[in-house]
Amino acid sequence: MMKTLGFALAFLIFLVHYTVVRKEFPVHSDGAILISGTSSGIGRATCGWLAEQHPQITVYCGVRREIQGSPFDLPNVKQVTLDITNQEHVDAVLQQIEQAQQPLIAVVNNAGLYDMNTFEFLGAERLRKVLEVNVVGTYQLTQAALPALRESKGRIVAVSSISGLVQGTPLMTAYQSSKHALEVMFDVLRVEVAPHDVSVSLIAPGWLESNILEDVKVMQEKAMPKSDQNATLGAMEIYLHVVGASYMSMFTEVATTTGRMEETCDSIDDAIFGKYPKPRYVTSRVGAMPAWLAAAMLNALPTRLVDIASSNLEPIVYMIRVRAFLEHLLGMA
Repeated sequence: MMKTLGFALAFLIFLVHYTVVRKEFPVHSDGAILISGTSSGIGRATCGWLAEQHPQITVYCGVRREIQGSPFDLPNVKQVTLDITNQEHVDAVLQQIEQAQQPLIAVVNNAGLYDMNTFEFLGAERLRKVLEVNVVGTYQLTQAALPALRESKGRIVAVSSISGLVQGTPLMTAYQSSKHALEVMFDVLRVEVAPHDVSVSLIAPGWLESNILEDVKVMQEKAMPKSDQNATLGAMEIYLHVVGASYMSMFTEVATTTGRMEETCDSIDDAIFGKYPKPRYVTSRVGAMPAWLAAAMLNALPTRLVDIASSNLEPIVYMIRVRAFLEHLLGMA
């Protein structure tokens, strides 16, 4: 009897997944894709990946200034000037695609600013700047592209972060706030445009090889007030547990234990060209574990326990070193 109930439950889950959870969307074989923030990191890698995997597609790669070299020298890549906070830039790029008589089949929102600072010394101006680019600029580009995407039954992709899925982390006030905002914004949009066969997917990577990691090196300077030496010394004493050399050394080790960029590019590819795009893709790693597992664990733990874990990275660093040691042993075998 119990075995029969088990099979019935498994079949019900399978049925719900294939009739309700999965949603089929039109797949395009030609047209144009617009990607913002392709000067480096995920944006640049995605530009090259999509252009090489889909030579029949024209990939418009948005940069704030002209960039030389791969992938911008590929025949189906068009480099365009795009500051997503500048409405004139946004309108000009969309008009250029329209004049080329190519249907806009996807927009990949990747442009964004990274910031590391304590809440007290972040400052309203810097907070406003991060939110203006990461949230308002992303909204501005997506909103302007919606009529064309609705007409083509296209895809919308937003590159968020695992930071947008988990509880707040020290030093991440501006950046993590912006990523949480993106998660909500595109969850809402996904429901609103679903009847028009427009797919909306969020990409939430863990740590990746990216220029963002360079910010770790200058974090201690940024996190301190610049005008008053006594205030600087006081801030070091107040926030030593998250800006001191010991914490930053562990943070750097975690941040530089990165996942493969190809996994994230492949997820973006599936979000654009897959028959059943997912609402959310969690990619890469956080320390020694897959990002999806780290997010699930952090969301399952009590809030106070996560508070302790986020200000004491020793267990994560230990896991990284154990994993590296085991991989070394397996490599020698």
